[in-house]
Amino acid sequence: MRKLITLAAAGLILAFSSAQASAEMLVGLSYDMPLQYTLTDNKIGMTGTTNTVDSTSVYGSKIGVKVLFLPGIGIEKYTLTTKFKSGDKIKFDYMMYDLFFSLPVPIVHAALGIGYGGVKAADQTIGGAVYGSRNTPIYQYWASLGFPIIPFFDIHVGYHVITAKDIKQIRNGTETTTKYDLSGKMVSLGMKFDF
Repeated sequence: MRKLITLAAAGLILAFSSAQASAEMLVGLSYDMPLQYTLTDNKIGMTGTTNTVDSTSVYGSKIGVKVLFLPGIGIEKYTLTTKFKSGDKIKFDYMMYDLFFSLPVPIVHAALGIGYGGVKAADQTIGGAVYGSRNTPIYQYWASLGFPIIPFFDIHVGYHVITAKDIKQIRNGTETTTKYDLSGKMVSLGMKFDF
């Protein structure tokens, strides 16, 4: 009896997996945009200061391509603006390349991905000094869950965990001892078309 239940469960899993896989056509294209970025550290790594980040805004996009049953690839480009309580703003430019896998889950479209790239503070003048940073390696992992609206089209939400530490500040062309920590979590919204 136990073998029969195990065999039946395995058969159901394979049936659902093949049904999901057959729903994917030759090529899948996805487009995502960030909705919210929450910093892990509201001082963004700047010790010895009471000037904390009051709010953040993020804009940009992620484009992904998946062919047949191969892993998908993607590219992401975002600009994160941090506004401090003092009124100062610092903009950071993110760019990452992704590798992701679709999961054989019935009814919904699920994917898991990893990404690697860089972040750099855009040069900007604050209090008469020009601040920026060197391009620093960052990485992330993410998951998305999509809900089919019509055949071959879905709307999905994504959750990204981004690690971006030790971003060395540059002041008037000279590297300082300050290191930014822009690690955080991002929520995204997107759509996917299958052809």
